[in-house]
Amino acid sequence: MRNKKTHILILEKDDPEREAEFEFEFMMSLTQEQRYTMMRRLVCAGLKMKGENESQKTPTIVTRI
Repeated sequence: MRNKKTHILILEKDDPEREAEFEFEFMMSLTQEQRYTMMRRLVCAGLKMKGENESQKTPTIVTRI
């Protein structure tokens, strides 16, 4: 079984600076291979979403005079 890391940040209110610091610490705790694997999954998920939504028309605004 793979050794998976679980990190949870709990804040009472939004703190973008603390969230960014937490994310940076998490990414630095991963090995290079784990970071590349995570990036590959995100890219594949993005491409899949793009492919699913590519056939839809872009919304346009039409004015009638």
